[in-house]
Amino acid sequence: MFEKGSSKHKSGDLAIRLDLIGKVNGLEEAEFYFNSIPKYLRTGECYSSLLNCYAHARDVDRAESIREKMRALGFATSILSRNVLLNLYYQTQNYDKLENLICEMQEEGINFNSYTFGTLISAYAASSNTEGIDKLLALLEHNRIWYWHLDWTVYAIAANCYRKQGLFEKAFNVLKNSERLITNKKRRGSLTFLMTRYAAMIKKEEVMRLWKLLTTGGKLYSRAYLAVIASVLKFEDFESAENIF
Repeated sequence: MFEKGSSKHKSGDLAIRLDLIGKVNGLEEAEFYFNSIPKYLRTGECYSSLLNCYAHARDVDRAESIREKMRALGFATSILSRNVLLNLYYQTQNYDKLENLICEMQEEGINFNSYTFGTLISAYAASSNTEGIDKLLALLEHNRIWYWHLDWTVYAIAANCYRKQGLFEKAFNVLKNSERLITNKKRRGSLTFLMTRYAAMIKKEEVMRLWKLLTTGGKLYSRAYLAVIASVLKFEDFESAENIF
């Protein structure tokens, strides 16, 4: 399958093929292909691809095992493999392991990125861990570089968790932070979503404020109309719903 010294085999191409094999044919075929790759071609990309295969299958034991091999070989220095494991722990509800990995990253001085924060906030929200959300948001507030590289959805997820726990003032303030992070590129879709979140908190004035922003920003699609109508109906404002319709 592989000829030593052949220039036609590149580790990046092999990693992509390995990932596809894992998704289409399953772990056994992916492992067989990985083991068939000569050791001199098994770069960090190939190991990362196999790690992704295990994570996709939610196989925690094998994912942890391959990451230990990556560490031994010096292939686990980037944040990529850690983010894969964080998401795996979140998806499998291994919250203790998630916290341990976060502590490890902090001890090693690994800088978090937007994917890290997105995974963490989703995990805390899924487990109703408002204390974890508090600590994470406080961490962001003290690092403005991280803050301005965040996606608005991180704060939106936090706000929804606070709301479900009855912490309405916190939810409202955090939703305002989410709004500040919206970029022009995603403005319409983001404001449409946030409009429904304000409605869930019974904030009619905020719903109408965002609707006004949307209507002055160019062409609107049916999604925005459906969202605002559903929102105002929460307040039993049938007149506004009819006027918008």
